[in-house]
Amino acid sequence: MRAMLLALQKVAGRNYEALLTSAGLTRYLTALPAADQSPAATEQEVAQLYTGVYLILGEALTRLFHRNLGEAYVAGIMQNPAHQQMRARIQAAPREQQLALFVQETRSLIERAWPGLRLSEDGAAWYLTVDQCVICAGVQNAGAPICGQLPALLSGLAKALLGRRIRVAEVECRAMGAAACNFAVYKD
Repeated sequence: MRAMLLALQKVAGRNYEALLTSAGLTRYLTALPAADQSPAATEQEVAQLYTGVYLILGEALTRLFHRNLGEAYVAGIMQNPAHQQMRARIQAAPREQQLALFVQETRSLIERAWPGLRLSEDGAAWYLTVDQCVICAGVQNAGAPICGQLPALLSGLAKALLGRRIRVAEVECRAMGAAACNFAVYKD
């Protein structure tokens, strides 16, 4: 939660206080939560936070906000020594296995923030599926996928961990009426 709030401060700017207030997270206006894995907010509070983003910024700017937030997470994540170890494991694997290992390792990392994240695969891509997405929980009838945070995060982590870019896209979004948010990590 601490990394999320630090990234949120950077991206939200003058809207930071209003966003925390709308989510009932004013307790973090004066002191951030501990830098550990202990729960610091409920799923409902996080969903309210992202609904506040949508209500304050509107649809188009919400997409940009989430992309920027995903990119901001990368720096914080890579400061953690455990993630440096992840980088070493991935880079030690044979090149043809690195992307698959990257997907497995980052799925475990991301699942802490998005419990219930499912992983599947076909010949073209790996798919990360979230049934209860907190990012778009308060959004309906979006014109395009709204959850740009995860594709930006995965792309940034790939550059940091693999040393190269990968193609990631949200292919289904609950905010558009889909049953789940589904993200493709392409193999090409």
